[in-house]
Amino acid sequence: MSEIIQGSRLALAIRKKVEDQVQGLSQTPGLAAILVGDDPASHLYVSLKERAAKEAGIYFERIEYPKGVLQGKLLKDIRKLNKRDDIHGILVQLPLPNQDENAVIGAIDSRKDVDGFHKESLRHLFRSEPGLVPPVALAILKLIEATRQPLQGKTAIIIGNHKIFAEPIIHL
Repeated sequence: MSEIIQGSRLALAIRKKVEDQVQGLSQTPGLAAILVGDDPASHLYVSLKERAAKEAGIYFERIEYPKGVLQGKLLKDIRKLNKRDDIHGILVQLPLPNQDENAVIGAIDSRKDVDGFHKESLRHLFRSEPGLVPPVALAILKLIEATRQPLQGKTAIIIGNHKIFAEPIIHL
């Protein structure tokens, strides 16, 4: 029997929980989003993340660069964000148009890597150690859990266009 998963309801419940947690903190969490280029989908994703962060009471800083920004400039600016006390999380919107994604993500302090793509974050995940689970993978797990269906004996197919998204899902 198939069932339509009500993802929007689940998302609202999670956002409310995050908002409640943020209100209980002594310091406002800060999130920086780095956006390179003019890809419409990337701009939409960052706008949605910005709206969700602001609704939850999280300070959001959007940092945009042209498509041709030099990788050295990105790395330098990420290192500055790593040192800022008001920025607790950093994300780089993928895909990057001309820059080395591994180098750019690797420049993020792993403790501030909110996407869970840093090699240290992935190492913890693949070793089943405590740490951040990539949000895309976690969202899929939450949707599956919402069905309350037993998974034993079931088969899953994962179709992804980038291993950085697919591998955590496969592992989980």
